[in-house]
Parts: sequence; structure tokens; C-alpha cells
Amino acid sequence: MALVIADRVKARTTTTGTGTYSIGATAAGFQGFEVIGDGNTTYYAVTDNASNYEVGLGTYTGAGNTLARTAVLESSNSDAAVNWGAGDKDIFVTVPAAKFLYKDNDANVDIGSGSLTVGSHIDLDIQSAHAAHNEGRLWYDSIHKTLNYYSDDANVVHEIGIEEHQRVYNNTGSTITKGTPLYFSGNYISGAIDVPTVGLADATDVNAYNAQGLAASDIPNSSYGYCIIAGQLTGLDTSALSAGTNFFVGLTPGAVQNASPVYPNFPMSLGWVVNSDASNGILLVNQQNHSVRSFRVQTSAHIGNDLTVDGDLNVVGTTTSTSSNNVVAGAPFYRANEGDSIGEAGTTFSGSGLDDAFFSGHFTGTTSTTYYVKIDSVGGAADTFAVSTDNFATTQTSGTVITGDKQLIHSADNIYVEFGATTGHTLNDLWTGTAGPTNIDTGFWSNRNTGTTGIGYTHIGLFFDVTDTKWKLTDEYDPVPQGSIDTSHSSYSTATLVANIDGNVSGNITGSVTGNASSATALATARNIALTGPVTGTVSFDGSADASIATTLTAADVLTAVNSVDGTGSGLDSDLLDGEEGTYYLDATNFTNMPSGGITFSDLLYGSYVNSGQGATNAAYWGFAALDDNTWPTMYAQISTYSGGTPDVPATYYRFRKVYRTYE
Repeated sequence: MALVIADRVKARTTTTGTGTYSIGATAAGFQGFEVIGDGNTTYYAVTDNASNYEVGLGTYTGAGNTLARTAVLESSNSDAAVNWGAGDKDIFVTVPAAKFLYKDNDANVDIGSGSLTVGSHIDLDIQSAHAAHNEGRLWYDSIHKTLNYYSDDANVVHEIGIEEHQRVYNNTGSTITKGTPLYFSGNYISGAIDVPTVGLADATDVNAYNAQGLAASDIPNSSYGYCIIAGQLTGLDTSALSAGTNFFVGLTPGAVQNASPVYPNFPMSLGWVVNSDASNGILLVNQQNHSVRSFRVQTSAHIGNDLTVDGDLNVVGTTTSTSSNNVVAGAPFYRANEGDSIGEAGTTFSGSGLDDAFFSGHFTGTTSTTYYVKIDSVGGAADTFAVSTDNFATTQTSGTVITGDKQLIHSADNIYVEFGATTGHTLNDLWTGTAGPTNIDTGFWSNRNTGTTGIGYTHIGLFFDVTDTKWKLTDEYDPVPQGSIDTSHSSYSTATLVANIDGNVSGNITGSVTGNASSATALATARNIALTGPVTGTVSFDGSADASIATTLTAADVLTAVNSVDGTGSGLDSDLLDGEEGTYYLDATNFTNMPSGGITFSDLLYGSYVNSGQGATNAAYWGFAALDDNTWPTMYAQISTYSGGTPDVPATYYRFRKVYRTYE
């Protein structure tokens, strides 16, 4: 069914009452209603050419040549259907004034409060400049090749399809200039329309860095304005920026810059600089928040440069280092293998709602334990959960409000639960996870590679062996260190440690030991030191004090010692010790003044004189200087002149080399 308007359509009707019009004879010189077409609508007018009339929309039916009153637009019956009496009336097609489009004196067409339906398309004249402002004006311009319209701000052109604007309110206390980066600071709900309030974005402030866009034009204080969320902003000063690069929120309120702010500031990309100019600058707004409160990467991720972590770094899986540089840790202690950690992989979810929780924390308990966390209330400001270790045969805690941070659920075992959201869970949804003690080989490993010489590629490290609870140092181990270290492996080699040791050392020490033990005062076990041979003696020594050995020398020891003197012959006979006289000869190689004739000793040990047989005036005195009767003395030949009485003090001393004896 279509609305059909045809020229010069007129007929007669004798219809009475308020029902459907029956079309009679066509008026002379006019067309019949059949040109409207069966089922179509048309605008009509009926008059009795007196005081009664009716204008409306009718639906034509060709089979009965009738026109039903679809809608009455105006009538002599207070704009309701006229109740016609008997007599002829004229009925004809017309265009009601309320439905008529026309140009005014300025060539504008006003359709009033109605709507405009276009069957095919509308062609707008191409404008070479923006039209003058009039709220609600629509036009196409050849500058940006866009369909545009105006709202209440004469300085903001809304370019349909390539720009997005958000109406905002400025309550900062001063005018916000065009192009200033804005963040949403709150809401303005006391005016004609509820909108966000805005402040000047600042990359140094965690609460102000997240810019939602730029001021699309100057926004006076205490006034509405527009923030361009996406699209192109033109006609502003961009001389401080470089064309062809991204630009970011700056380090002071309302500033922008090309460089991405670095830690500890918050990088927020605003888009792209199209043109750098003091007055005709162009910016393409396409913001990207490079600083997020929380995020989750479900697959692999790559960080192309440095990574700084302010808080704890928890690694559930394994870590692999592919860098040849040193790894530097700023903390005073480095801890590895702190115990069993359940993690996301070890957490099981049972339920139909939001699965956003997992258990964390290194297990410090002594017995393997299964932990249960269940949603026990929903619908408030935040959902709550309960905790059990026996599947809620008993409940440890309940009604704990979900905060969004990791929350300790078992302090004795150091186990936490972490939820991704504070609300949106389903009642009685359940998470479980099990952790237990771990007692495995653990330590620190690296590798070395000697190339084509030596051992080639191998692993080196320091580890604690749980089989004998000892630390071990190895300089070769070919298998990848994991699980239990096999110290019986053919490649395993104990490393050599070079170090200064301060403290106790137990076990065997192989090799030379040098240096002093600064704190040692005694041996752990005292030792006996003994002299053997002709001179004997024993003392116990533990290093705590000096020790002296008392020795014993017997007559037999003296004889043995003399007989052991280097030389040839029969040595000294024990008869000497008994005072037996005899003739003794000294080795002539030792005495240049060797007396001639025989020499008689009376008491060799006590240094008695010896008569050389050459008279009292030319006698030699021979003897030994003895310490006592139990100690073998130093042997000297003492030669002096003897004229009776006490011998003179010897003038010459000779040490014995060999002593020979013959009997008279």
C-alpha cells in the first residue's frame, strides 16, 4: 500500500452517515478515483458546498469504487468524521495544508513537527566551508568529506561516522582550552542533563592519567562542553608535537608530549599527530591505556624491553633464562623452592557461575591438606565466601567479604585465595586445591661449555641432597638438574672449593692445610710424644701449654752411644767404666800435638788426668767434661802442661772424633 497523489481527481458521492464513501460519477473534465489504485491511500476532501466539510486520509478499494475514511485530519465537526445527511457532495483528491512542503522566502523548506520519508535518496549540495551555526543543522562539506551537524556548541562540528563526542561538565574552576587531555573526575547530576565532570589529565597521578579524550573546544568553567573521544580534531596549536608520531598525556596537568612517560609515571597514549602547526594543527584521537589496574593474559605474552615489578612476582610454572647477562637481585635474600604452591593449575572449580578464583602461597605446613572455598552469600556490595579443610563437615571461617586482593585463608600453612571479581558469583560455587610438604633435592645450578676441549657442555651447581641431608658442590653433571640429583651418575664430579674458612670443620681434609687456627687452644685428643733409643722419655701433649720431656741415660746407654760413633775399630769397652787401666790411643788425624807413647786413663768419666809417660814436667791432661753421672758428656781432649799438683787450665781443646783402645 502506498500514498498516491494524483492531479484533477474528482467525483460525486451521496454517502450519508460516518461510514465509507461510495464514489459516484466522475466530474466533467476530471479523472476518476481508479487512478489511485486498489489498496492505496490518498488525501481527500468532501464538501456539501455549504457549511460542512471533511479533509482526511482515505484508502481506495477498486472493487466497489469506495474510499474508506482512514484518518480525519480536519472537519466542520471539530475535526471528527462528519455525519452526512442526504444529498450530493463533492469528493476529490487534494494535499492538506498540514501535509504540504514548500519553500519559504529564504528558499528553506519547513516540514514542521512531522517526519520526512524518502523513497530513494537525498542529495545535499556540497559545501566548501562549514555552515553557519544553527543547532540541529545538517550539511555535507568538502573539507573533511563528511556529513556534519551542529549541537548547542557553535565551536564543535559533529562529523558523523568519524568522530565521537561525549558531553561533559567543567567544574575545575577555570576555562579548559581546546585540545587539553581530559579525564573523568566525577559526575554532574544537578543540571538539565547528567554527564561526567572532567579534569586535566596528568601522567604523574594514578588518579588522573587515564585521559578519555581531548577538549573539542574551549569549555568555560561551570559549563557544559564536549570531549572528543575518537576522531580528528583540527584548528589547534600542536607546534610542541612532532607530526607522524604518537602523543601521550604529559607530566603536568593538561600537558601532552611525544615521548611515552616512563616509570614511575603512567603512560597513556592519546593518538596520532597528523599535522604540527601553531594554529592549524591536526590530531587523530585514538587513545590506548598503557597503564592498567589489572589484566590477564590467557596465552603467551612478550615484553620487548625492561620489566619492573613493584610488588611480589609469583611464578607458578618454570622459569627459563636465555640471556647471557648477569641476573641481579636487589633484595638482601633470595629464596627458592619455598614449598608446594597450589596455583591456578592446581585449583578445581565446581559450580555454574563465575570461575575467577585460585589458591596461592607456598605451603609451610607439615601435613598434606585440601582447602575448600565456597561462595556463601551474593547480592551485596561484595560477595562473601567460607573456608573449610574437610569439605564443610566443619567450617573454619564464613562470611568473608571478597576484596579483589589475595586473602589469607590458612595462616598456619600460608595459603591464600585470590578472586578476580568482587561480585557476580553464584551461591555455593566451590573451589578446591591440595598442598603438602615437599622434601626434594634443591639448590642453585648453572652451566659451562668448554667447547671441543675438556668436558664440553655440562652443569655445575650447589645443592642440598635430601638422601644424606648434606650440601654438595659439583663441577660436572651432564643430566639436566631436576628431581633427585643422581650422585652415582658417571658424569657427576665433586667440585673443589677455594675459600677462607671461619668456624668448625668436620670430616676428612685431603691436601695441605696452611694458616693458623685463630681460636684453637688445645687438640681435641691429647697425644703422647716419646723419645726412644739410648735416651728415653715420654710426655703427653695437647697444645694447651708447653711440654718438657724428662730423659733417662744409663751406663749401658753411654757405652752404646760411644760404640755407635762413626769410625772403625773396637770402640770403647765397658771396662773403662769400671776404672780399669789401659793404654788408649787417639786418632792422630784429629790431634796435631799427639803425645808419643801410651796414655793411661784412671777415671774417664770424671776427667782424671792421663800420664803420658814423659815425666812430670811434660805431661798431658786428658779427660771429658761431664754434666753428671747419668748424662753422656761432650767429649773434649784437653791438653796442658802438668808439673805436679793441680793441672794447669787447658790451653787447647780438641773434640774427639775416634777413640781406640788396646790392653797392656
